[in-house]
Amino acid sequence: MVEPVAVGKRKEENMRFRLKLKKVFTKSDLDKITEATRKAELLTSGEIKVVIRDACKKNLSTKEQALADFIAYGLGNTRDKTGVLILLVMKERQIEVLGDKGINDLVPEGYWDNIITVIRHGFDLHHPREGICEAVGLIGEKLQEIFPRKPDDINELSNEPIIAH
Repeated sequence: MVEPVAVGKRKEENMRFRLKLKKVFTKSDLDKITEATRKAELLTSGEIKVVIRDACKKNLSTKEQALADFIAYGLGNTRDKTGVLILLVMKERQIEVLGDKGINDLVPEGYWDNIITVIRHGFDLHHPREGICEAVGLIGEKLQEIFPRKPDDINELSNEPIIAH
């Protein structure tokens, strides 16, 4: 049984995390990331999801957390296996980009590393939103080359970034 003090503490930690993230990402920032995702997906059957977390879940590496989030947020369930996850782990200052099998087999070696570099550059310049939006746009362009939009394409996943804790 969970003690009420622990529940209160957890709730307080969650509130602190959300307040911390609001200093980095305003509502306007999150709206612009949503719009960048929507625009990037207009000409492709691919799906892009940005997930921002304070830290990885207990005992998970950043790569393991990315895989867990990829599954949890439905990126592995896209019709054509065209999901791409961008995971930002704020406390560890780590970024992972994970593409589904349909994409990973077709992007050049080092492509995801280049996307991570774009995001890191945005953080280095104290403009994380711009770095994320640029990375989302680049992913959209690559997905358009590999997986152009189909006549029957639908938006399979929400375009809003996920703030996870």
